[in-house]
Amino acid sequence: MRAARETDRRNYYRLKDGVHVEYRHATETEVQNRENSGNEEKDEVHLQLDSINRQISPLLKGIRDELPVVAQYLEGLNQKIDILSGMIFFEHFNSQQINTAFKSANTFDISEGGFSFDTKDHIEPYSFLFCRLIIVGFRYGMETYGKVTNSREHHREDGQKVYRCGVEFPFLNEHDRKYLARYIMARQRELIRGNMG
Repeated sequence: MRAARETDRRNYYRLKDGVHVEYRHATETEVQNRENSGNEEKDEVHLQLDSINRQISPLLKGIRDELPVVAQYLEGLNQKIDILSGMIFFEHFNSQQINTAFKSANTFDISEGGFSFDTKDHIEPYSFLFCRLIIVGFRYGMETYGKVTNSREHHREDGQKVYRCGVEFPFLNEHDRKYLARYIMARQRELIRGNMG
C-alpha cells in the first residue's frame, strides 16, 4: 500500500506555483484522531458529494454513449455544483479568525500528492503538519494533515538561508484532490497560453 502511494505521488504533475498555505505542527495522536478534528461538516458534505458522483458516473457513461450533448450538459451542471460547494467552503475559510498558532508561507510547488515550501525553521522529517491551503484565484480552501517528507537547507536567490520542506498528503479526500487537480490543470493552461503569447 505504501509503495503504491509513493508511486502515485511521483506520478502527479508538480506545478511550480505559489499557493497560500497556513500550517502548524500536529501530534501523531491528533492525526490518528483526525475524524474528530472539527472538519466533520465539510467531510460529511464531501462524502455525500463523492457518493452521488459514484452513483451517477455509470449513468453518465451510458448517456455519453447515447446522447453526448445531454451528457455534456449534465457534466456542466455537475461542475457548477462542485464550484458552488468550493466557494461556500472558501467563504468559511475567509470568515475564520486568524489563529496565531499557524505560520504562513507560499508553496514553491504543488501537486495532488503534496507540496513544498520554504521556511526559516527546520521541520523534522516524518512529523505532521495541519495545513490550510487557500487558492484565492480559484476561490477554494482545504484543510488536511500533511506528512513532512524532507527538510533540506537551501539558499534563496537573495542569499537567505531557508529550509525547503516537502509535505505529502496521506489523508487528502477525493473531493479536495479533484479540486486540486482541476486547479493545477487550469494553471497549466494559463502558463502555456502565457508562454505562447
